[in-house]
Amino acid sequence: GKVFSVLDQIDSKEDQALLLPFFDGWEDLDLGTMSLQEKYDSCLFPESLQKKYGDFLLHYYQYRDVNYELLEFVRDLKKKNYSVYILSDNNWETYRYYSKDESFSFVDGWVLSCQYHLLKEDGGLFSVLFDQFSLEPNQCFFIDDKKENVDKGRSFSMNGFVWTENSNIQDLQKEMQKCQFL
Repeated sequence: GKVFSVLDQIDSKEDQALLLPFFDGWEDLDLGTMSLQEKYDSCLFPESLQKKYGDFLLHYYQYRDVNYELLEFVRDLKKKNYSVYILSDNNWETYRYYSKDESFSFVDGWVLSCQYHLLKEDGGLFSVLFDQFSLEPNQCFFIDDKKENVDKGRSFSMNGFVWTENSNIQDLQKEMQKCQFL
């Protein structure tokens, strides 16, 4: 998962273990009812840990791995007149960062859990996406890193693909072709 890809950038296993509480229980962040600073403050890290990792934790999203191959594939879809939307369980700080990143400038719209106080797993965020952008679910193809989220999309008649660390563009293309999206 994305949490450990960030934590893996910290060399010391002992420090990783001490920092783990920051990455635990993100629902309030994703629902937009808590800021990263409030989450960080609630962890009550000792000053030595704060000095060493405070900036890293408060800006963790800058250190996350972005799959540029997948991003380029989606950008190419946009060039072929596909509409591209981001549906994400995420916090305000991460959204502000990525929405200003030129790599994502081609995106037609964003629907985030923190905006609407809804999570993908509950289904409500999908409804917002469909309503806000006048989308027909069966005309949408959803890519997510969690099977349960893709399954939730399928419950709305969306086609989808679970992108894991073992996934590749060819498998995604095959699934999109099978569902008649390519």
